[in-house]
Amino acid sequence: MDDGYYYLRDKMAYIYIPRWCNEEREILLETLKTNFSLKASIKIKKKGNLVLVFTVEETGKLMDKIFCHPFYEI
Repeated sequence: MDDGYYYLRDKMAYIYIPRWCNEEREILLETLKTNFSLKASIKIKKKGNLVLVFTVEETGKLMDKIFCHPFYEI
């Protein structure tokens, strides 16, 4: 995994995965769902880089897991 960011305007998280093959991406999506109850989708950015995209709700759940406290107040 390369890096990611939180887009304040849309309140969504993105994590870059530019060098992962299709099989690895599918394993990652399934692992996030099974182990962390997180749903993400994969999107191609303008420069052709792939990112995991988390909806607003899923971003809140992701941040709760990272910071171990409710993130919805931000």
